[in-house]
Amino acid sequence: MPLNTKQQNVIGAIIDQINNIIKGMQLSEADASDSSKFIQIIVDINSDNPEEMKVATKLSDNSNPGLDATLIQEMKRTDNKPGPTVQIFGVNASD
Repeated sequence: MPLNTKQQNVIGAIIDQINNIIKGMQLSEADASDSSKFIQIIVDINSDNPEEMKVATKLSDNSNPGLDATLIQEMKRTDNKPGPTVQIFGVNASD
């Protein structure tokens, strides 16, 4: 999914907030350290700012979010702790 510069900047802002997003999910200690799980952040790629762009976050055992979504980025936690793989998926919520 090619992103324009504005979308890339907003995705970058969301990535900068990954640790805060994970903390806000209030995961159990077991889930927060389980490297077989996935934290999925679903974003509306047509929105202009990070607050409106983030549609949903969820913890999953499956790497597929079950939506018509495209994987934009996948990464490990940025605080170097063991834990779920973080995935950012893009959806077009205005379709």
